[in-house]
Parts: sequence; structure tokens; C-alpha cells
Amino acid sequence: MKSKSVVRVFHPGTFGDPLQFATLPGICNMLNNLTDNKLRNRCATAINRVNHLVKSCNEIQDVVFRLYVKSNLSKQLREEINQLTVEDDLKNHIQNYRHAKFHIYEDSEIILKQQKEKMIQQIKHSAIEYISQNPPKFNIFGSKSSQDYDVLVFPNMMGSIARNAEYCKKYEYYLEDLFQREGWPAKKINLNLAFVNDGSIINVHKGTYDEVNNSLLTTYQHHIQLHPLQVKYPYIRGGGDNEFTHLKVKRCLRFLISFFSRIEELRPFIKPALKGNVDQRLDALRKINLTRHTEFQGKKEKPEDIYKVIAFQLAQTMCLIHGIEIYSKEQAIEHCPEFTNALLRKPLTKEDLEALQDSLETLIVSTVNLKVKMKSLDEPIFNS
Repeated sequence: MKSKSVVRVFHPGTFGDPLQFATLPGICNMLNNLTDNKLRNRCATAINRVNHLVKSCNEIQDVVFRLYVKSNLSKQLREEINQLTVEDDLKNHIQNYRHAKFHIYEDSEIILKQQKEKMIQQIKHSAIEYISQNPPKFNIFGSKSSQDYDVLVFPNMMGSIARNAEYCKKYEYYLEDLFQREGWPAKKINLNLAFVNDGSIINVHKGTYDEVNNSLLTTYQHHIQLHPLQVKYPYIRGGGDNEFTHLKVKRCLRFLISFFSRIEELRPFIKPALKGNVDQRLDALRKINLTRHTEFQGKKEKPEDIYKVIAFQLAQTMCLIHGIEIYSKEQAIEHCPEFTNALLRKPLTKEDLEALQDSLETLIVSTVNLKVKMKSLDEPIFNS
């Protein structure tokens, strides 16, 4: 007697994880609705073949070769599935499952990432070789307890902003390699360029030459150095009549409002003020309340890093107005102990935020009083 063929019932877990592959429940429902048992089995065989070949491909260690094999097998299976004499809806579901299982895109991403990493290593190697041929002198400066290496490099000449930025990146690669060979702790490198004439800095890539010059003179001794101090003479800074003080105030106002430029209610005032004069920046700053505006929307920096900068800028600027120069966290804490938590990147209390807000309001009043002494309310453009 001829036996009847067994009609197999498929459930979502028959071929794989339905949570990972959303097409599986639909495939199983459509297979179970097919009346032709042989056709049902041919479809099931095609799906199992996809699973088997993907498993075999994933055992290939070489990503490039694995992608090559997967790509060819996926194309081959696509043609085989297209030959199935089933409705297009079922066929498309099986094709989608094939495509998802082979995830060729993910392997392509791995290859692109590997190629990118290889290219970066080649760029680093070339930069290190280039700088090593004629390495310029450099000094480390800044706070004793800095989490970064603040490095000032002294090239033979300064170029455009773009050219200087390119040189900074090359020198950063060189210093990473040098510090590693010296056995120094791995830390982020903040690099700047400076040009010295007659014992003083007269041009910098970032910041203002007077502040960078005096900062280096003040904090050089706090760090292990591989080169002697490259500057000899300070600039006279500080006090309400000093032009360097006026410049610091203008820049401080810009720094402070920039952290709040993505807040919707403040953006219409801050965006024009960033390129505007002192009056525009004061108007924008008056709308900021540090006890209420405690989130920095759209900023890539961590909140604790932003609060540290805000506190340091307020301490540095207010002290400079009164004739006191500050160039390190330690000095800032000594003169403004109420900023200690912010300067040390610790969680801030309500009292900490109120102290920052009080200082901000004091800065606004002080700036209004300084305006009459300023030659111009516009911030001069440097490093162009």
C-alpha cells in the first residue's frame, strides 16, 4: 500500500529567530497555506540552504574573501529562489530573508573600517617620518593636574589657518609616538602653534598671543620638558585700562554664549551675537541663566567639561579685570574657591550653579563699565 506523504507544519522558529528576522512568521504562514506539499518542501529546502551556506561563510576568517564568497553565493541563491513556482509575495519574503541572512552590508562596513584604519596608520607613519626629519622645539604648559597634554609647538613660520591645522595634526601623530617611546602616560594632546620674535610670542594658531605667551611663562615649570623654555619676556596684561584685558573680555563673552547656541529659545539672540560686538553679546548673555539653562543641546562636549570651561573663563576674566593673571586650575581655585567643583569636573550643587550665575552677572556689569574704555566694541580677527 502506497503511504501518504507527511504534511509538515512550519512555525516561526523552524528556520531561525523570528525576533531577529521579521520575515520568518510571514514565510511560515504562506508555506503552511500551500496545498502542493512538494513545492512547500522545495521552498523549505531553499531557506535551509540559505542558512547552511551563511553558516559556512561565517567560518571564513578573511573578511575580504568572506565578502567575495558571500556575494557570489547570495547571487546564486537569488536565481535559485526566483525559479520557485510560487506567488511573488512568498518569493519576495524568501528573497528578503536571504538578503538579511547574508548581511553583505555589514561585511562591507567591516572592510571599509579596516581600510580606513589602515589609511590612518599610513598617514600617521608618513607624518612621523616627515616631522622626524626636522622636528621643531615644543613646550608643555597649563595646569599641573591637567587631564591632557597642552603642547605649544614652535615652527619656523606660520601659515594659513588650514595649513596650520594640517601641521598640528601631523605633529600630534609625532608627539603621540614620541611620548609613548618616552614612557609617558597616554593622554589627549591639545596642540597649538606659536611664532616667537625677540623673546616673546607674536603669533599663535589658536587663542591670543599675549595670553599664550604669559601662560607658558607661568606654567612651564609645572611639567616635564624635553626642550628649554622658548620665550623670555611677558606681556603686561590686566586692569580695566589694558587693551589685552578688553580683548579677553570680548572673547570670554563669545565663549560663554557659544555653549547655549543650540537652545531654541536662545538661538535667535546668540547666533548673530557670536559674530557681533560687545553690546550684542551682552544682550545674549543677559538671557542666559546658569541655574536654569543646565543642558547644552547639540554640544559634543560632556557637561562637566563645559562647566569647567565656563568656570575657568569667568575666573580668569574677572581676575584679569582686577589685575590678576590666572593660567591654571590651581590658581583659579585659589582665587575663586566657589568654582572648585566646576573646575575639578565634579557634580555641581545648586550653590555651585548660583555662584557661576552670580559671577556671570558681575561680568556683565563689569563689561558695561569697561565699554567706555574700549577703542572698539568689535573683537579683532586673528589667525586669518
